[in-house]
Amino acid sequence: MTLNSLVFMFLFLPVSYLLCRIVRGTAGNIILVLASIIFYAWGNPAHAVLLVLCVLLTYSGGLLIAGLKKDWADRAAMIALIVDAGILIAVLAVFKYTSAALPTGISFYTFSALSYLFDVYRDEEEAASNPLDLALYIMLFTKILSGPIVRYKDMKPQLHDHPVTTEASLAGLELFLTGLFKKVLLADVLGKGFAEISAGSLTVGTAWLGVLFYGLQLYFDFSGYSDMAIGLSKAFGFTVEKNFNYPYLSTSISDFWRRWHISLGMWFRNYVYIPLGGNRCSELMQVRNLAAVWILTGIWHGNTWNFVLWGIWHGAFVILEKFLLGKGKRQLPAVLGVVLTDLIALTGWIFFFTPSAGKAFGWFGALVGIGASGLWKAGMGLVLRNYLITLLIAVLACTPFLHNIHERFAFRGGIVRTMIAAAVYGVLFLFSIASILGSTYTTFLYAQF
Repeated sequence: MTLNSLVFMFLFLPVSYLLCRIVRGTAGNIILVLASIIFYAWGNPAHAVLLVLCVLLTYSGGLLIAGLKKDWADRAAMIALIVDAGILIAVLAVFKYTSAALPTGISFYTFSALSYLFDVYRDEEEAASNPLDLALYIMLFTKILSGPIVRYKDMKPQLHDHPVTTEASLAGLELFLTGLFKKVLLADVLGKGFAEISAGSLTVGTAWLGVLFYGLQLYFDFSGYSDMAIGLSKAFGFTVEKNFNYPYLSTSISDFWRRWHISLGMWFRNYVYIPLGGNRCSELMQVRNLAAVWILTGIWHGNTWNFVLWGIWHGAFVILEKFLLGKGKRQLPAVLGVVLTDLIALTGWIFFFTPSAGKAFGWFGALVGIGASGLWKAGMGLVLRNYLITLLIAVLACTPFLHNIHERFAFRGGIVRTMIAAAVYGVLFLFSIASILGSTYTTFLYAQF
């Protein structure tokens, strides 16, 4: 089950929401955990068993580590951490890097479990005494499939105090619908366009159009799904921080990765970069630390060399900016900085959508005419016209422009504005449902990661 599926929106969500409005406290948390298990087990019950085992291992491991630390047995606590974390990582690796069917969301909930164990070991958080608390933290259906990756220390105060109020629910529903529109009316449509553009032989024009369409599709696919997850979390009484902040307006690659998939970037910062020494060491060691982060980030995303190459691609530019180009790049006009950053980021996605390194480099070559079958492909003008309106809206939605209009007029005072906004949301929702019903193309790109 996914957040944009009809069974979720018209059956699972209303039932679970009504139950949580009626039942509060511990009983309400039990309902949320059971609902989360049902949600996750919908497609493959065996994967839900794996999820429950992950929670039990993390819970017992946290108690063991905390107990050993309390008894000043630091070496034993470290061994316990290595064993528990090693099992979690090994399970993730088996599914992610072999032919086994990948359980949806395993990378996200595994990283949540690992961050909990690391924080307990570092005495930054007490071990959960109630398994229900940890189960709710890891399993909560609103975020289990795609994050954001929330630290236990940030979610802990909300585990026993997350009232489901009408005000928060309406605000959450608004964000959920905004994410749904981004996912269904932008990402899925752009995905169809990308499939048409990339079919057959590549020309210079279609190579560049494909990069643009895929980069926008990926952004609205994941940021839209993140908005849906954050909005639903809010509706159920949980505050989850935003995961995207207009990354295509970044003026540097480092800035881009402070704005794109923010929770994953913070995870690697907190648990890899800083423990390795961060920037509190020599420049050579900083290069090593950044290289480690980016290679691991690439490995996290997929099981082919393309993802390692993608990590090296971004890591190389981050290191170049930091140590060689930093001062000069900051002196560039902001617009030029955005253009250069987007050029690097968009072309870097080639490693994501091509199946092999050879295909990736072939696509890079086509961008500059090497191996391309001409400058343009017959019929592409019609294809581009068919997707032009969606493309223009998508480009605008990469900036705060549409958001600012929304914030000024939608549900912001006055019965007339409220009625107009409700009508617009209703029409867009109907378009989304019609698109879901009639579409033969719908995907969640980050599910493969």
